[in-house]
Amino acid sequence: MPIMIPWMFFSLLWLAFVGRSGLRQGFVYAAVVYTLCLVVDTETLSTWNVLQRETLLALWAGLTVLSALYLWRYGDRQATVQRLHGAWMEFRGARFAISAYSFQDP
Repeated sequence: MPIMIPWMFFSLLWLAFVGRSGLRQGFVYAAVVYTLCLVVDTETLSTWNVLQRETLLALWAGLTVLSALYLWRYGDRQATVQRLHGAWMEFRGARFAISAYSFQDP
C-alpha cells in the first residue's frame, strides 16, 4: 500500500500541470518535478543517514499532501476537466479500433 503514495504524488502533479500546459507537456513537467524530488529527497536523507522506509514514507506522504493542497488552491479545474474530457473523447473513437484489432485472427 505505501507504493501508492508516490503514484498519487505523480498523479496530482500531472493534474496540476494539465490545466496550464496540456496532457503531454503536463506529463513531462510532472515527470521532471517527480524525478527532481526523488533525487533531492534521497540524497538529503542519505546525507543525514536517515534513509529508511519510515522516513521515505513520511516524506512522500508530505509531498503528496502538499501537491494536493497546491492543486486545490492554484489548479485550474475548468481547463483541466476540459482537456481531460477532450482526450477521453478522442480515445473513445480509438477504443473501437483497438478492440477490433485485438479480436482479429492471427
